[in-house]
Amino acid sequence: MKYVIAFILTLLVLVTLAYFVLQIWDISLFTPQYLTKTYTTIGILGVGAVVLTLIIAFFFGGNRSQYNKSATGVAQKKL
Repeated sequence: MKYVIAFILTLLVLVTLAYFVLQIWDISLFTPQYLTKTYTTIGILGVGAVVLTLIIAFFFGGNRSQYNKSATGVAQKKL
């Protein structure tokens, strides 16, 4: 998960840098409004992903106590 987040953040930084480099050369491939809408969309999707992850962890995260932690070797299911 951390690699996906790092990839998205790296991509956002590269897009922003590309925008500024193109502005130095007076090349207009996209506008600042495009970047604002892109960052807003990614922010909304990120918040939605965090909320869904928390919901899934809350409802389906209770399986930890079903293993016998005192058994030797590989984790053994409780009977």
